[in-house]
Amino acid sequence: MAASGQFHLIPLSESQLDFPGCPYSVSVLKVGYYQPQQDGTFKADGSITLITGHNNNNILVDTGGPWDRDFLLKALKDRGLEPGDIRLVVGTHGHSDHVGNLSLFHSSVMIVGHDISQGDIYTPSTLAQGCPHIVDEHVCVLPTPGHTGQDVSVQVRGTSAGTLLVAGDLFDSCCDEDTWRHLSANTAVQEAVIPAIHIHLTSSRKCCANRCGMFLSIGFAAVGVAGAVYSLSVAALGLSNGPLCYWRNLENPIPKWGVPFANSSASYLEDKEMWKWCLIPENVVEFNVGLFSTLLVAASLQLVLCLIQMINGLFGCICGTCGEKE
Repeated sequence: MAASGQFHLIPLSESQLDFPGCPYSVSVLKVGYYQPQQDGTFKADGSITLITGHNNNNILVDTGGPWDRDFLLKALKDRGLEPGDIRLVVGTHGHSDHVGNLSLFHSSVMIVGHDISQGDIYTPSTLAQGCPHIVDEHVCVLPTPGHTGQDVSVQVRGTSAGTLLVAGDLFDSCCDEDTWRHLSANTAVQEAVIPAIHIHLTSSRKCCANRCGMFLSIGFAAVGVAGAVYSLSVAALGLSNGPLCYWRNLENPIPKWGVPFANSSASYLEDKEMWKWCLIPENVVEFNVGLFSTLLVAASLQLVLCLIQMINGLFGCICGTCGEKE
């Protein structure tokens, strides 16, 4: 479980499983675990988390495996709740230790991966496009892929620990440095999700209005623009001056090292006969033209994309990022 302020993980223990708040409180009904065995197998079970709110706005995040059925029913009963009192059930992903008891909550709205349904009615979702699903101003569901392609996490604001993120198997434990890699379907995506979570957890009041995060993206895009301009300058200069080589021509019959095309009145790019001036290294002119032409195209593309991101970030700062409300 993650908490805001400075981004860090809260280790779950028997003494710290409840996080009161207003209007929502978060209680970890069962602490998940991952235990490698000597024979190469491993024991694992997902955490089960209850989010309780006013007016019976109760949310269950992950239901545990089928073997947790009796435990889950008792844990709810101990809190005066029945399965019918759960308004929303979120399965952070489709593994059996996380969604093994969905059948207990047939009347609840369900979010499993990117699917949102109630009974056999499925509603449109923007989670697959990378946008949060807004439950209300305090709770939203975020796409956090990596462990599987459709992992989601639940963000809750206003608890005693600040903003909490119930993150499923994004992390295996508070000391998880590398274990998650062995269980990840896409390590590159999962690594990229972590700073994205930080932006969400430290964003403005409403989770859909991530203005601070979008402002940060403008800064990174501006760095990209500066890099693109520098690359364009280097590429243009490299193409204009030509390569350093051991050369000679009719006007300078004694071979020497230098940049023969830099002060030439003609353009070597238009007259390939001039390329024969360079004797060593072989084909250095072709290499120079190919290298800096590629750099010129790549830098131009980078400049366009970064400018688009700056504009997108500006609109994000003004209007907030996308999201949908339940």
